[in-house]
Amino acid sequence: MNEEQNEEQKFRIGACHAAQWLREETRKMVTEARTPEHISAVHGDLVQVLLDWREGMVETPDGNPWEWPKAVLADFIATRKSEW
Repeated sequence: MNEEQNEEQKFRIGACHAAQWLREETRKMVTEARTPEHISAVHGDLVQVLLDWREGMVETPDGNPWEWPKAVLADFIATRKSEW
């Protein structure tokens, strides 16, 4: 596998992990009987987290966002939200 194919494979794997993360978070919120408005707001935050992480323009916690502890994720969102 050449370097370009390897990068493409990494991108695809990351995209699948992100999609699974969003799905799992959605299922949790539905189970908790969250409102559609709440779910939409959380999705918006998580998408922004992914964009910040992908772009690498701001410092993010180590690892992938779907692996961050909840407290770390919440702190990152609180810190960045005014910029979004």
